[in-house]
Amino acid sequence: MFTYTLDVLAAMQREAPGLYQAGDQQGAAPAGRTGGEWKRMAEKMRILKDEATGIYEQHDGYFDLPHVDVEKIPMSQVPIYKHWAYIRIFRHNMLKAARFPQLALFLQPGLYHGGKTSEL
Repeated sequence: MFTYTLDVLAAMQREAPGLYQAGDQQGAAPAGRTGGEWKRMAEKMRILKDEATGIYEQHDGYFDLPHVDVEKIPMSQVPIYKHWAYIRIFRHNMLKAARFPQLALFLQPGLYHGGKTSEL
């Protein structure tokens, strides 16, 4: 992340010094953070990625949380947000993002409308 920023800033200084200076004067460029400070931040940054699978952790320790097989949750407890305490939900490594179910709508737009797409 920070190394990308450093690379872009170096390229701007080389290839478009006028734009770099204009951005620096307007506060768009990270004034004072080129070089040492950005490099130090890059060295201290942790990327939470399992190298074996290539999967990024949701947060530090996420992969160590107890696993819940969502297929074994009784339908009487669905939706879990209505039936489980938040502390119970967030202490397990299940996907909690609301956007995940919406992925089906993106991949197959007519899936929930009898093959017809709806307009907002």
